Parts: sequence; C-alpha cells; structure tokens
Amino acid sequence: MLDPWLTRETRLADGAHLRLSAVERRRNKISVPGPNAPWRRKKAKEYDTLFLEARLRVKAKRHPRLATLTQDRAQEAVRLPPGAKLQRLRISGERLQLRIRLEESWLPFVPKDAPAEASPAPDASRAVTMMLLSLYQMLHLARTPEAPKAQQREKPPHRRAKSRRRRSG
Repeated sequence: MLDPWLTRETRLADGAHLRLSAVERRRNKISVPGPNAPWRRKKAKEYDTLFLEARLRVKAKRHPRLATLTQDRAQEAVRLPPGAKLQRLRISGERLQLRIRLEESWLPFVPKDAPAEASPAPDASRAVTMMLLSLYQMLHLARTPEAPKAQQREKPPHRRAKSRRRRSG
C-alpha cells in the first residue's frame, strides 16, 4: 500500500521552485501455519519504507551549464545521512530530481540531545535537509567548470644517476 502523506510546493528566495514529497510504502505479511500444525496462529509483520523526493526547477538563464553536468559529478555532490539510500538522480536543462529511500524503522525527528547509539533509525528531517543541500551543491558544481587534472612532470635524471659512489683519489 502506498501512502503519499506529504506534498509541498514553494518558490524559494532565489527564484527556484521546490517540490517536496514523501510517500510511505507499507507491506503487511500474515503467515498461517500449514494444515498439519498442532495449533493455528497468525503472525502479522509490517514493513515500512519511506521515499523522499525533492525536485528543484531553476531558470535556465541563471544556470546555463546545468544540462552539461554529468551524472557522476552530480552523484559526488550527494550527501545523505546513515540509513538513507539514493534511489534516483535525474538532471535536465532546468530541473534536478533527487529521490532517496529510508528503510524500515525511520523517525520523523531525532532530538539533538538524544545519544547517537540510542536511535539507530534514520532521521527523516535530517534526510530532507541534506537532500536540499545536495541539490544546491549540484547547482554550484554546474556553475563552476571542472578543474583539469594536474599532470605530473617527470623529473630529469640526475647527471650522476649512474653511480653515486665517491671516488677516492
């Protein structure tokens, strides 16, 4: 069962249009023992997965090199919290789309004063924040040209490279 419980659209101060959505997928498994079992018991298990998607639409005039941004270079800019997996990354002339997946036991918010060991579940609010930062990092990478790789110069051989033994004389 898919449950789209959040969809927000807004225009940001820099003129970009942001669309943020959250869809929860729930799976219920019920297992019943076979007919030869001594007792019949139903076991129900629920599996939750949260898909967060952020789309950013920018003006092509402000970011003319966005279409030339490579998938590999954009993927380097994506930073996600532990427990989040990158599901989809799409880049077009004026759009960026990022979808992540938070596994089973996610939390909507983890307080700052909570110890890190106490909550192994991913934090959805932190994931959304890191998604937005990753989208803007991709925009920054599209504006800056890729730095050329430095070539290593070979050192000329030392004139006494053959023998470094001192001659006694």
